[in-house]
Amino acid sequence: MLLKEKAKEVTFLTYTEDRRVIERRINFKRELAEEINVIIAVFNKESEVVKINNSILVNVAMNCFFKQLEHLTEEEIIEILEEKALNEAKK
Repeated sequence: MLLKEKAKEVTFLTYTEDRRVIERRINFKRELAEEINVIIAVFNKESEVVKINNSILVNVAMNCFFKQLEHLTEEEIIEILEEKALNEAKK
């Protein structure tokens, strides 16, 4: 888990072990949604073995993002997220 120490200072929602999948509502800006559509369409056309959908792609992307953050300090993670969130809010 990322932010283990900082997580001790806040209350957050956890799920029981029997809940394998959690449904979340996520909004994407149009440009990002279109890019997602392109990736899914191209991948599904090219791959004969497996097909992806929005949920699979977002799970893959989040796992990759978390892997990139793993080696950073908690303060560095907060700084990066703050910077990215400000940039996203300006779009």
